[in-house]
Amino acid sequence: MLLMSAPCQANSGRADLNHTMSMCSHEPGAKGLTEIWKNLGTPGKGAAIGLAAMLPFLPGMLGSRKKGGELRDIYSGVEPVPVRAGRWWEVGSTPFEGARIKEWRPHWSICAG
Repeated sequence: MLLMSAPCQANSGRADLNHTMSMCSHEPGAKGLTEIWKNLGTPGKGAAIGLAAMLPFLPGMLGSRKKGGELRDIYSGVEPVPVRAGRWWEVGSTPFEGARIKEWRPHWSICAG
């Protein structure tokens, strides 16, 4: 019985997809967006506004400022990384990442191995 119901579900899914695509193809872009906006509830509109406000900051969150070759040199131990004085100290007035550079050494992944 499970085998007989699976093809029926697949066919109905295709029919729904074709129906949806045919509905979308008749509407021009701006009119379609206004219909979508009207159908969104208050939480949906808030999420859409928040997503639009976040988009300019997305590339900085996802990527690194260093190129692949630079990262390869750092993680392989070719290029030393700075060790800052007072790093991870939460109690004082120094920043969390540390103050001045105390020494240079290979990346911790090389030192741990």
